[in-house]
Order: sequence, then structure tokens, then C-alpha cells
Amino acid sequence: MADSRLITVPRVIVDVLASLSRAVGTPVMLAGGWAVHCRLALVNRMARPTEDIDVALRRGMRPARAALAAINAMQDDPQHAARLSGFPLIVDLLADDVDEALKAEPGLVRDVDGLQMMVPPFADLLAHRVELVTLDAEGVSTVILLPRAGALFASKLGCLYLEYREPRKKASDGLDALALLEAYGPTALAEDVARTPPERRALLATRLQGVGFSALAAQARVAGGEPYPEGAVAVAELVRLLRT
Repeated sequence: MADSRLITVPRVIVDVLASLSRAVGTPVMLAGGWAVHCRLALVNRMARPTEDIDVALRRGMRPARAALAAINAMQDDPQHAARLSGFPLIVDLLADDVDEALKAEPGLVRDVDGLQMMVPPFADLLAHRVELVTLDAEGVSTVILLPRAGALFASKLGCLYLEYREPRKKASDGLDALALLEAYGPTALAEDVARTPPERRALLATRLQGVGFSALAAQARVAGGEPYPEGAVAVAELVRLLRT
């Protein structure tokens, strides 16, 4: 059942996500900055503005290239293999295909129909720790899958380890991670990923300890944010809970 609380977003966001969901025949999964925006909105917190939409097509929604082509959504940008054209804003496709040997790292996957998608850090958590929510704009609504706050935190944290990621993107990743930690707290974030395999939680704990609060705070400041005073304690507590 969709969350009874409507999340208000710009009309263009509703229109794009509704169009994609109709094309593949089921609600798509929102990820990235707009997913963080929606998670924070559910607890009445403000989120940074973001220019693009990251949409994940889970395995059960694919192959989907023909369905997307039917709404004139094409992959024709040679510089961005996973990007969809045909929309009034940037749309990047993600997938939850995680190779056992490369679970910690993202990569590009190509479906049998040629559709290409990026696999983000901790894609398994993003894809399987989700719930249905309703997005609304000017009385027009659509239902989407929204990852839990803990899964979004894990993915944002993982992005800080990507060598190819642009500095401005890493800055927003750090800001988003701290915003989720402040809004939900370490206990809720740990509970969100409690049912995942112990090795995945251990990896998340190791990554978080490796980054530390100081680096997260530095990235957040670059993005224009101001880390909250209890952040260092919250990071340490989350590391402890993930290893429990």
C-alpha cells in the first residue's frame, strides 16, 4: 500500500516518473538525490535541490528497451551510456544487478536488448529495502518505490569511494548522507539494513569508519551545508550498531 502521506514534488518529477512506470508496467524505483529529498520530506526535513533523476529498473521490470522506446525514451548520448533522452530533465537509469565478486563496486550492465544501466554502490540494499510511496504535484500523483533511509545512506556513502565521481557529486553525497543521519538517527538507519547479510553490514561499517565524520563534514561544507554538532557521535554509534 502506498504511504498515506503525500510527498510534494515538482510536477515535472511526477510526470517523468509516471511516464516511466506506465511504460514498464509497474512503479519504478527512485534513487539518488530525489530519493533523499523524498525521504527527508517524510520527516519534514528540507533537502538540497537536484538537477537530475536516478531511476532504477529492477530485474523484474526488464527487458525494457522497447517499452521505453515507445515513449520516445532513448539512450543516444555517447558520453553517458545509461542516460535516457526524451525528457525535460536528465534521467539516468540504474540497476540492481550485483555480481557476487564485485558487490562493493558499481559498474555498467547491458541487458539482452541493449539497454544500459549503472549499478550504484550497495545496489542490493537500494533495491530490496524499499516501500511504496505517493508523489504529488498540483493534484497529480504517482506511486513509486522509495528505498529506505538506511539503504540510501549506504549508497551515498559508497559513492564517496568512486574514483571517477566528480568532486561536486561527492560533495552532495556527503551532504545527503549527513542529512539522512541527522534526520533519522543511527538506530533507524541500522534497522533499515538489519536484514541484509552480515558481510554487507560489515562492509558498510568499514566504509563509514574509513570515511569518518570529518570527511563527511568536509564534503557537506563544500556542498553548502553545515554538519550538525552531534554528527561525530552519531557516526560512531552507527558503526557500532552495524557491527552488532
